[in-house]
Amino acid sequence: MYAFPEGRTGTITITLRTEGKNMIFVFADDGEGYPPGIDFEYPQSSGLELIRGLTKQLRGTVEKMNIKGTSYRFVFPLE
Repeated sequence: MYAFPEGRTGTITITLRTEGKNMIFVFADDGEGYPPGIDFEYPQSSGLELIRGLTKQLRGTVEKMNIKGTSYRFVFPLE
């Protein structure tokens, strides 16, 4: 797994809650984070393209949160 190379252990946290008329989904890990040079807005990896494409299909938004490791916050309308 990219977040925890060479057998390193860590924590993956997934939260899901409603906030008004939106569903908020947060995925976070305390792993290595993005390597230098990765542009989340214009991804060159199929994984990041998939994340952005599926979020768009569900009329949602996604943002990369700036905390240790890798974290995404997705917002999807409930209506």
